[in-house]
Amino acid sequence: LSDAELGLITAGGVTLVTTTVTGDVVVDTVTNANSTNSGAITINAGGTVTFSGGASTFNKGITVNANDGVAVSQNITATTGNILLDGDANSTADAADGIAITGALTLTATAGSLTLQNGTAGTNGDISANNTLSLLAANGVTINDSLTAANTLTVNADNEANGTGTFTVAAGKTVATTPAGNIAITAADVDLAGSLNSVAAASITASNAGNVSLGSSVGGLNLSDAELGRITTATGLTVTTTGAGTIKLGGLTAANTDQSGAMTLISGSTVTVEAASVVGNDFSATGATNVAVNANLSTSTGVDPDLTLTATAGNVAFATGVTVTAGGTGTLTVTAGTAITGAGSLTLEGGDGVTFNQNITTAGATVINADKNTDGTGTFSDGGFTVNTTGGTLGITAADVTLTGGLNSGAAVTTITASNNRSIGLGAGAGQLSLSDAELGLITAGGVTLVT
Repeated sequence: LSDAELGLITAGGVTLVTTTVTGDVVVDTVTNANSTNSGAITINAGGTVTFSGGASTFNKGITVNANDGVAVSQNITATTGNILLDGDANSTADAADGIAITGALTLTATAGSLTLQNGTAGTNGDISANNTLSLLAANGVTINDSLTAANTLTVNADNEANGTGTFTVAAGKTVATTPAGNIAITAADVDLAGSLNSVAAASITASNAGNVSLGSSVGGLNLSDAELGRITTATGLTVTTTGAGTIKLGGLTAANTDQSGAMTLISGSTVTVEAASVVGNDFSATGATNVAVNANLSTSTGVDPDLTLTATAGNVAFATGVTVTAGGTGTLTVTAGTAITGAGSLTLEGGDGVTFNQNITTAGATVINADKNTDGTGTFSDGGFTVNTTGGTLGITAADVTLTGGLNSGAAVTTITASNNRSIGLGAGAGQLSLSDAELGLITAGGVTLVT
C-alpha cells in the first residue's frame, strides 16, 4: 500500500492487520498529504512493525499494536491525533518484543498525545534508544514500560505550551540514560509513579508559565516528596518555571532528596518555603523577584551540603522564629537584590560559614552560627553589608569573623563566640578569631560580649 495509494482512501480510519508472528509491517515515508483523508492509521501486526527508509507523518495519528516488537529508525510525526506504539500487544513473550529506536530521532504528536508501551504490564521487552531521543506531544507523554536512552533524552509533554500536557511514568518502570546523557522534561504536570535515573543531570520545567509545587505544597506541576525520592542523578536536579511561574515547597525529607544530587530551584517569579524541609544534598533556590522562607529549612549533615538563597531583584524574607541551616560542612549564602529581612527572631547556621550579600534587618533576637559543626573552620562574613536587629540581641558564633559592613543591635548586647575552643584577638591582639580595632568600630550595640 504505497503512500500514493493511501492518499486514495477516504475513511474514518484505516486498520492494517497481519495475523501471524511472521506477518511483519514496514512503514516508509508516509506523507501528511496522503494520510489526510484516511483518518487515523492503526496497525495490528502479528509480527514486527518497522519504521524505516524515510520519515513518516500521519495527519490523523498512528496506533501500532505489534505482537513481536516495534523497530524505529526514522522520525515519526502525527499532525493531529495521537501516537501510540505497543511492542508487545499480545502480552506474550515473542522473539523481538519491545520498542527499539535506532539513531538520533524525534517522535512528535503535534496536537495529541504520545504513548510508548509493551503490553498491558510491560512484562516482555523494554524500550531502548541507542542515541539521543526527543519525545514531543501537545497533550502528554506516557511511558508505560522501562525506557533507556544511550544519550540525552528530551521530553516535552506540553509542546503547544498551553498548560495541559502531563509527563507520566508508570509504576515500577524506569526512564533512564546510560552511558551518557541528561534527562530534560518539560510539562504542565508530572506523574512519576515510576522512576527517573540520569547518568548525568536531570531538569524539570513547568510549561506555559505554570507554577511548581514540591513536597507537601500543591498547585501546578506537582512533585511529591515520594516522587522526588524516585529521581536519581549523578550531577543534580534542576526545577525551573517559565514566565512568572512560582515555586513552592514544603515537607521535603533528606531521605527522598539525597539521591537526586544537588537540587536547584529557579523561578521566574518567587520561591516560597511553606513547611519545614530538609534537603539531602546541596540546595539552591533563586527567585527572579523574591524568596520567602516561612518555615525551617536545612540541608542534611552529609558532606558539604551548601544552602544558597537568592532573590535576584527583590527580598529574601524570613518569617518569625525560622531556622535555616546548611548542615555538615555546608556554607549558607543569602543574596538579595533589595534587602534581607526577618519578621522576628531568626537563626541562620552553616557548618562552614555564613555569608550575606545584602543588608539584613530583623525584628528580634538574631542568632548566626557560622561553625555549626564546631570543626573550627566556619567564618561569618557580612559581605560588606550591615546586620541590624532593630534592638534585638545578636549572637554570632564562628571560627572567625570578617566585618566590612557592620553590626547593629541597638541598645541590646551583641555576643561573639569563638567556636571549637579557638582564641580571640581583639584590636592588634593575636587570636584565631580576630576582631580588629576597625571591625570593632563597625559594631553598634548596648554592649559587646566576647566568649571563648
